[in-house]
Amino acid sequence: MKKTIFLLMLAFIFTSASSMTVDEVMERMEKNMTHDNIIYLASMNIKTGDGIRTMQMKMYIKNENNVLVEILESTEGNKSRFLKKDDAMWLYIPAAGRSVLIKGHMLKEGFMGSNFSYEDISENRKIRDIYSIQMEEDSLYYILTMTAKTDDAPYKLKKSYVMKDAFLPKREEIYSSSKRLLKEFEVEEYKEIGGINIPSKIMMRDLLLRDDYTEINYTHIDLSTKIPNSYFTKTYLER
Repeated sequence: MKKTIFLLMLAFIFTSASSMTVDEVMERMEKNMTHDNIIYLASMNIKTGDGIRTMQMKMYIKNENNVLVEILESTEGNKSRFLKKDDAMWLYIPAAGRSVLIKGHMLKEGFMGSNFSYEDISENRKIRDIYSIQMEEDSLYYILTMTAKTDDAPYKLKKSYVMKDAFLPKREEIYSSSKRLLKEFEVEEYKEIGGINIPSKIMMRDLLLRDDYTEINYTHIDLSTKIPNSYFTKTYLER
């Protein structure tokens, strides 16, 4: 009996010592999820009722206010560019020869017809800057309930299951303000680069559209090339 009590005490002490605070978990997670000066090459597969569309992209992220996405090629042959500059977002359509300002409800629409919104693609702010967070945990995950604390947060409510061994969200449930489940986001694969776990394959499912999903595979991740400031201008966007 004494041995059992002793083992239970040891288990309690170990569990208490190994537990992390919300800020400690978020610091590790944000280090993996938000990056300054990073370049991605990626393929996006969009599954809808009409079949699967594919596009190749190159993404330049300088910081949270400077994001450029280039659609290099697509199934339909369409090419375009997208720029986030401070609080403004622009979509350049080469065939039309002009840029369109994306604002208001348009930010919530699917990026190039995908299940990722324009906000999802361009968001690079620290999570704690836009959400209030409460945490629980089980043996595998830190379970974070995130409630928007800014008016421009992409979503009003999210629940994230953060892997304890990788500090990345294995799954996120995205809810409306009325707590209706709208989307599910998942990190399916990741790579360790320079001591950081960076997602290399992600999935978004729109639960209001049966069997629809969008998958992004990051085929190349570059943290070393310095990105010129000139990339994040309308002149470069419309070149």
